[in-house]
Amino acid sequence: MRQVIFFACRQWKEEIKKIDFWVVVICEAVFFSLFFGGVGSILGKAGETAGICSVLPISLLNMDFVLIIFGGYIMVVSDIFSTGKNAYMLAMRSDRLRWFLGQVFYSFLMSVTYFVVVMVLQLVFYIGHIEISSEWGNGVISGTAFSGEFVLEVPSVLLKQDALLSFLSALVFSVLLGIFFGIVCCVCNMYFRNGIGTAICAGLVVMERICVTNGANLGMKSPVGMLANYLGMQSEDAVMTAVYYIFLISILISFGMYRIRKMDLA
Repeated sequence: MRQVIFFACRQWKEEIKKIDFWVVVICEAVFFSLFFGGVGSILGKAGETAGICSVLPISLLNMDFVLIIFGGYIMVVSDIFSTGKNAYMLAMRSDRLRWFLGQVFYSFLMSVTYFVVVMVLQLVFYIGHIEISSEWGNGVISGTAFSGEFVLEVPSVLLKQDALLSFLSALVFSVLLGIFFGIVCCVCNMYFRNGIGTAICAGLVVMERICVTNGANLGMKSPVGMLANYLGMQSEDAVMTAVYYIFLISILISFGMYRIRKMDLA
């Protein structure tokens, strides 16, 4: 287990030092500024606030946000398995299976890191007008919190739910979908050439974008579409969605564990 954590943390440290990661973060911040820029002053004039739990779950119901956020994430994790200094040397000098599981744990670390950064970037635009509570905030209820240059619609169904539970569900589902994308890239890079996994993940995001535009719902056929299951969510829906992602991730891990034993790492 120590080796698994060592491989993952080593690779994680290398990744967050790369300029590519921070370029993606900057691009995300620029995109968020289109929707959230100036909202702080609007809230100030109205004397209203936005709950700290409100921004992420509301933004992830907009497919433009999903497209940009997960598009950036796919760019970050696209080289899983082949990334890092002396990666193959580490794999050959240690237990192959532990090294592969290190890639899985690395996917978890990167997913958590990325989506926490996304959450913080969004909240930066609300500094001074954030309500530290488990409520939506009066600015969200009135719609003021998302009435910048580009208005972000807030579903009335969502506002009837518990804000904290909706936030935690949105964050957990995002992290699980991120891990799924990371393992897709990893396993595809093991079986095929680099780029196949990236294309599959990007295709899933674009496919969901097209379906939403045309009013179609693929249900469990779309891992990206399952992300929005926290809307109108019951407790059993949250468990079912988490199990769904864990099941897909487990299948991919089993393919990777089979492949790593037969790969020529030279």
